[in-house]
Amino acid sequence: MQFDFSNLRNIYNQAIQNHHPTIAFRLVNGQGIFVFMMFFSEEDESKDTLFILLGRTQVLLRLKMYGNHQAGTFTIYTKSYDDSKILEELNIREGNIPYDQRVLFENLNQNIPQNLPFADSIGEVRNNANVVSKIDGIIDDNDRIYLIGTRRLPPTHTPKEKTLRKLYLYVNAPPNIIEIFTDHLRHNNMTLAWSNDPTRANNNINAMM
Repeated sequence: MQFDFSNLRNIYNQAIQNHHPTIAFRLVNGQGIFVFMMFFSEEDESKDTLFILLGRTQVLLRLKMYGNHQAGTFTIYTKSYDDSKILEELNIREGNIPYDQRVLFENLNQNIPQNLPFADSIGEVRNNANVVSKIDGIIDDNDRIYLIGTRRLPPTHTPKEKTLRKLYLYVNAPPNIIEIFTDHLRHNNMTLAWSNDPTRANNNINAMM
């Protein structure tokens, strides 16, 4: 089925303007939990992908998005696999409950938040870290998950979102503190060093600012 999640426009443009190219929020419909996620920094291969995590069944759908997103076009096409997994998430078997997928999508679209604080997205990503951490390409060096500290970047470089995103997944700090810290890093042209050695971990981000 073809559908345009047009109500993503406001929070998408808000995220671009605020230099926070990660969006995550959850919607509930019947027995189904739908966690919408987008990762769209310049270096992200997934910039035109809408991820929908089906929260009850823990199935991750990857839906290619078409159209000019800043203008408000987020057209997706579901396949039979996606449709069957959505039915399972809703706990619907064929014929037992009246079901119209377009009505479901229209309801989800109407309930997309029109203002999404970045800290809320960080919290939602962390709540689903077990799934998000396995998505290919959204973080650098998947095996390096222990924060060592900050590093100054050359003037010609900027911090990569794929590196900063590890904070959302692996550092145990309130989402609003993580947001302040990432903004501090961007403003001061700094990035983070990570290790695969837990003995080198330094998660005291307050001391790093």
